Order: sequence, then C-alpha cells, then structure tokens
Amino acid sequence: MKNRFVHSYWSKPALNERWEVDKNTQTITNMWYFATSVAYLKKLNQEIVLHTDSFGKKLLDHIPYDQICLTLDSMPEWIDVSLWASGKMVAMESESLNSIHIDGDVFIKTKNCLDKIVNSDADVVVQSLEHLNEKVIAYNEAMDSMKHLRFPEGTDKSLIHAYNTGLLCFKSPEFKKLFLDTYFGMAKVISKNVICTDTYRANKFIAPDIIIEQKFMYDLSKEYKVDTLLNSKHESATNIGYQHVIGTHKYPQISNCKRVLKMLDPELYKRCELKEHAFLNGEIR
Repeated sequence: MKNRFVHSYWSKPALNERWEVDKNTQTITNMWYFATSVAYLKKLNQEIVLHTDSFGKKLLDHIPYDQICLTLDSMPEWIDVSLWASGKMVAMESESLNSIHIDGDVFIKTKNCLDKIVNSDADVVVQSLEHLNEKVIAYNEAMDSMKHLRFPEGTDKSLIHAYNTGLLCFKSPEFKKLFLDTYFGMAKVISKNVICTDTYRANKFIAPDIIIEQKFMYDLSKEYKVDTLLNSKHESATNIGYQHVIGTHKYPQISNCKRVLKMLDPELYKRCELKEHAFLNGEIR
C-alpha cells in the first residue's frame, strides 16, 4: 500500500545562511539529503510529494517526486526568515489528514518503521519526546528571545518537554487546526516584534521554532493522543530503520550521504552531481 509522504523546502532560510552556514553549502547539502530521503521511500514503494517555491523546484526537480507543488511561492510575506519550520506548516495546512511530513534529512529505511507510523490510531504522530534538560542551551536561548511576549492559550514558558517533529502526521482534524492556528498566530507575533527579529538577525543560531513548533506541539497535545515513533531511549532508531541527521550535523556528514545515495540509486546520484555542478555554476537562480 502506498502512503502519502510530504517534503517541504522553503529556500529562503538556507539562502539567508541559517546557522551561519554559507548558502552554497546549505543549498547543495539540502539537495543531496532530500534526494537520499526520497530514494529510501521509493525503495519502499511509497508516494512522496514536494511543497516548495520556484527556486526549490529548480533545485530539486531531478528527484523522482510524484508531484511538485509550488505552495511555498505563496508564503505569507510577514513570516520572518528565522521561522524556518513555517514552510512545513504551510505545506501541511494544504495537505489532507494522514499525510506524513518528514524533514529532508530524515530517512525511513524499513517496512517496520513505515508500519509503526501508518498503523497508529493517535491524533498525531511525531518522531520522539524531547527532554529539555538535555538541550538546555538551544531551548534556553530560544525562550529567552521571546520571554517578553505573551504566549497563546494552552502554552507556557516552562522548559520541560517538547516533541521532535522531524516526522509529523496529523490524524485528528481538531488537533491539526488547533496546532496550526496556534503556530501561525505566534509566528505572526514574533515576525512583527522588532526585539525578536533584531535578535535573530544578530544571532542566526537561535531557532524560535523549537519553541513554537516543538514545545507548543507538546503543550497543545496534552488532551490528545500522541504516538512517538521512537518510544524510549531503549528503542534505537537504528533498530527500526529510522534516521534523522539533525541540524548542523548534516554538513560534515555529506560524504556519507552521497555514498548511501550512490548505493541506493546510482542514476539519481549522477543527476545530483549534475545539479550540484549547475548550481555552483550559477545556472540555478
């Protein structure tokens, strides 16, 4: 059975050199990871669509997506570029229930992993529970940057738990609406607040989305049923065939990504080499 997977690629954060990584490195690295993520899903005979903007389409149109939608050409102009997860949220707003969004650096390698996602009867399926005392710096910096703001109903400023949404599948229409309405409402507050936007311009390592995407997901879901793909530290992602190359870790590991793609799909690997060459030569703008 084919399930509908979703990638989203809003090109602006990478071109704005998120995490102080130069735009060429980010853009090319993203292309290779997205291609490898798709290659794994195609080995499992799954459908995958891409929501992107015009630049993203030029960058990724060699990858065998079942459909490429220019949804993100219509990103609200008010959204600040620091809110890199907003592309995912715009994409998911346009998708039906049970569509499975995975980040471009997520690899689903086995039918066992696939079955754990699609067979869930929860209101929402996410990757894993985050214990915030293990990620003090990132979460504290993000919270400090918005501590002067009023938070939406159902959320608070405590830092205890969040959900990693490298995998995200809404199965309840009520929860999907609650979460997206809350996310976009807070995104607008942040984007129009000069203290926030000046802070994010000065320090591109601060990620407000880990609060309004990941922590809010935890806060708002307390009255709903949530399934986590990775249920405990004892259940290794490797054991079920799941991998998420998180954040800046993907850049030094690009050679491993290329090696894996060459093994999975040699023809796609060659197309990625040609696309990288075209981008670096200024043929993709």
